[in-house]
Amino acid sequence: MEQMNTVFGQVAFTEEEIASISQTLNESVPLEDVSTRQGPGGTTLSYLESWKAINLANKIFQFNGWSSSIKELSPDFIEEITVNGLTRYRVGVTAIVRVTLKDGTFQEDVGYGSTEHPSKGSAIENAKKEAVSDARKRTLRLFGDRIGNSLYDKDVNKNMGVLVSNEKKKQKQAMIQAASAAKNAPQQPQQQPQQQQQPQKPQQQPQQPQQKAPAKPMIQQNKPAPSFGIPPKPTSSPPKTGPSLPMKNPAISHQQQQQQQQQHNQIDFIEPDLGDFS
Repeated sequence: MEQMNTVFGQVAFTEEEIASISQTLNESVPLEDVSTRQGPGGTTLSYLESWKAINLANKIFQFNGWSSSIKELSPDFIEEITVNGLTRYRVGVTAIVRVTLKDGTFQEDVGYGSTEHPSKGSAIENAKKEAVSDARKRTLRLFGDRIGNSLYDKDVNKNMGVLVSNEKKKQKQAMIQAASAAKNAPQQPQQQPQQQQQPQKPQQQPQQPQQKAPAKPMIQQNKPAPSFGIPPKPTSSPPKTGPSLPMKNPAISHQQQQQQQQQHNQIDFIEPDLGDFS
């Protein structure tokens, strides 16, 4: 069994891949992929942005079917200028980029980038990035019209710029009309969401005021007058006291208990004579 070569630059395209790639590269750049900018003398220039060129290369050659490398990157000038009393740096850089396909086919082209910035380092960085992006895009267009080569035809570029401008105007006008129609359309009343009925809390019965117990009348105690050696006269008679009731003894008979009860009832309480001390 023949071993397949997997080294990049030595992997051949199949006949089906070659036919598909050739057919796609012969097509013109679609209108939706073209960008425009203002050119000299009020003209409109059409061009292909760098990120769109990379996307087209991935679609045509597949993500693992091509690669790019920087062959040369050199600054053309670095100038220090003063604008409104502030120091700025102006930098120009030239780049040469090579694009290689997986079968070893490659193309090279030159790109240029220039920028102006208050920081010298940022000015050099931005100029290098712009030069590399421009060189890669110019190199990819060498493979066919579909990756931007058709835009280098002046007549095509001019017509393409007009078409893109007209298309953008139509899209803008359509958006305005859609917004106006949506604004003038009768608005349907919004249905308010039904509020969930909250369970009613049981009504609390009013609490009856607690009736205060009537205050007990305070008994004024009469203080005893000074006796000067004479014992005070009692204000009230002492309670009558009698002999305590006999305890029932279970050992005696019922008849004896009745006799003791009769004797007890016949006892008269004797009120002691306290005398008159007045």
